[in-house]
Amino acid sequence: MNVRNFEGFKAYLSEYVFPFIDNLLKDYEHYNYLEYLRCGNIRAGGYHRLEVMFRKNYQGFFAKGFTAEEFGAQFKGCSISVNLLMSCFHDPKKLQIRAFDENSLELLMTEERVSAKNKKKLKQFFDKTTKNDTEIKDLLVEFYPKMEVLFDVCNNTLFKNFELSSVGIAIAHVNYRRRTGDTMDLSIWIK
Repeated sequence: MNVRNFEGFKAYLSEYVFPFIDNLLKDYEHYNYLEYLRCGNIRAGGYHRLEVMFRKNYQGFFAKGFTAEEFGAQFKGCSISVNLLMSCFHDPKKLQIRAFDENSLELLMTEERVSAKNKKKLKQFFDKTTKNDTEIKDLLVEFYPKMEVLFDVCNNTLFKNFELSSVGIAIAHVNYRRRTGDTMDLSIWIK
C-alpha cells in the first residue's frame, strides 16, 4: 500500500476493502464449514477489534491534529525539527506528526536525530494526538456506512478468531484478484 494522505487511504479502502463487505459471513456454521474444508482454523484467542487494528497500523491517517502553540508547549526547550510535522489530514488549520505508524515514526526520529528522551515524548504525543478507537470507527462509518457491517463481522463473529490455512489463502488470493484485478505475491504468506 503506497498511500500518502487520507484521501488516498479512502481510495484504497474503496478499491481493495469495500468490494468484499457484502459477502462477509456472520453465521457460526460457515466458519465451521470453512474449517472442515481445511480453509482455516478457528483459534481459541481472537485478533484485536478492527478499530484497534486500524489505529495501530494506520495511526497517522487518524490524527486529531494540534496547533503550533500546543506543540511548542509540549516540547518547550527541546530541539525538535519541524521536518517531523505536516498539515493535519482532518483539519488543515492544525498540524500532525509526519508518520503513518510507530515504525515510520521511529525511522523519522532516527533520520532527524531526535534524542532518546525526546523520542519517548514524541511517541506519547503521537498517541495523544490520534483519534481514539470509537472516533476512528465513527469516521470510517461516516465515510462509508457499510463499514458498520465490516466492524460488526470483524468484532462480533468468529471472523476475529479465524486464521486462514494455505488453502484458504490461495482461495482468498484468487477471489481478491477476481474482484480487484490486482495481484499479490503469494510467497508472502505461503512458503
